[in-house]
Amino acid sequence: MFKTPSLGGLTIDDDGTLYWSDITTSSILSYTTGRVPRRLVTDPRLQWPTTPGLDGHGHLYVSASQLDHSTAFGAPSASISWPITIYRLTLPTTPPPG
Repeated sequence: MFKTPSLGGLTIDDDGTLYWSDITTSSILSYTTGRVPRRLVTDPRLQWPTTPGLDGHGHLYVSASQLDHSTAFGAPSASISWPITIYRLTLPTTPPPG
């Protein structure tokens, strides 16, 4: 069993691999069709990462939306750093360790 994190967004690749963003750890994770979880990256710059997108050429894009810095999500005052940054991650070409 795999405990899923707080989800910021989710997408699926042509091969059935799921990719999602974890808003609590500023991470991007994957889950293969073989049910193998993999943490691809954790980076403090990924503040509240949203739904990732795939370009079909081995890259995943995700924005650091900083929703937790908005008054709509409980911040006493808006402290979002503009412009919102979109990050590109080159996906691994090797399978996760078994």
